[in-house]
Amino acid sequence: MVPNSWLTLESPLNPFKRVEHGKERPYTSLDCINIEKQLGYTYSLGSLEEAPVQAAGAGGSSKVVHVSGINRAPIRGSFLVSVFGNIGGKKVHLGTEAVLSRWSVQYCANYQTHLEVKAFVGLHAFQDELLDSASYEVESRTRDGVLTESPSQAPPVTGLAAMAAAGKRLFRIEVR
Repeated sequence: MVPNSWLTLESPLNPFKRVEHGKERPYTSLDCINIEKQLGYTYSLGSLEEAPVQAAGAGGSSKVVHVSGINRAPIRGSFLVSVFGNIGGKKVHLGTEAVLSRWSVQYCANYQTHLEVKAFVGLHAFQDELLDSASYEVESRTRDGVLTESPSQAPPVTGLAAMAAAGKRLFRIEVR
């Protein structure tokens, strides 16, 4: 490619080649738009995609799990907030939100004014009747381990250990 040239959907994707009408030519982005038709490749359903739909049936709930009260100050770096539900007697992963954060929040004035993290997970795949008797659990997966409010968990490794030991709630969960 010539330096500073415009790239389009027809630009060659060297070194990837395909044979067309007996001649070899480089792939272009247009050749890769429909991977099933043009490349003969498909993805199967993932295990997390099947479970909620099977458990829920028709679905259609407008409820959302609101997780709040997570303090990012004692957590080193980015982390994940996952919501699980005990729905119909089965533990189901409902969703995960990623939280991008600095290693040292105490040195950033912007983070000091935005310490509370919130996460929202929709329950749209479920019927309201199943959700009436459901219970919910939140996990926060950090580089130092997994944090939950479950009594059977191992104590957290970070500064959150002191909060958990003092009996302070690590998360607030509300379904609306």
